[in-house]
Amino acid sequence: MNETLHGAIERLYEVFSSYAMPAHVDMSPYRDPDRVLGALRTFPLRSVPSDGLDAYAFCAITTVGDENLLRYALPRLLELMVRRELLPNEEIVLSKLELAGWRTWPEPEYAALEMFFDAWWVSVLDTSLDGSDWRAETALCAFAQANLSLTRFLQVWEAREDVTATNHLASTVRALYDSERGELVTTNFWDARPGQGAQVRLWLARPEMLTRLEDGERQADKRDDEELMENYEMALAALRIVLGA
Repeated sequence: MNETLHGAIERLYEVFSSYAMPAHVDMSPYRDPDRVLGALRTFPLRSVPSDGLDAYAFCAITTVGDENLLRYALPRLLELMVRRELLPNEEIVLSKLELAGWRTWPEPEYAALEMFFDAWWVSVLDTSLDGSDWRAETALCAFAQANLSLTRFLQVWEAREDVTATNHLASTVRALYDSERGELVTTNFWDARPGQGAQVRLWLARPEMLTRLEDGERQADKRDDEELMENYEMALAALRIVLGA
């Protein structure tokens, strides 16, 4: 975790520190209170283990607790999410924000979340790829679940000319390409946010992106990285079909 992201998470702990674990939590009778909330009631928030938050992350707001419980747990949820230690998808975790009406929260809370989103996105683009790694596509889809416009994240990505950010571009094209339809497709979690899905598809399906991928492929070839070369070859083939190139 880089220093900027660490600072953004520390800011979340600071801003949301006024919330406490409620003595009583409304929840569905079909949920096991000990399994869902036991760790939150037992450990200091910063020490709650990931497996102690998995169940709550899945059912927060929908069947367990209200927005104030979410605000109490949120710094730890987001910290474990970016460490990739939570079982629920990032898309599920950030969808809870929209369900809780996060845009109506006090300005310091809203601003701290916006700061976190920006820091996480840069951290994602800075992370070297490991095999079939779709984390850039996952992060964008997660932002969409919080009902964020993706414009600023795509602008940051477009301004990045480094190899690592371009590697993520190739992986994202691969993640969204449907070979049967010969086009980029945003499905599954994206279905809930068709506007943001279209935004990503239109941004990717441009000649400028093809040029960037070609440049990235040349860099991968110079490093003699076979796995990365395969990633680029598949992404380039897909985008050429999409563009009719």
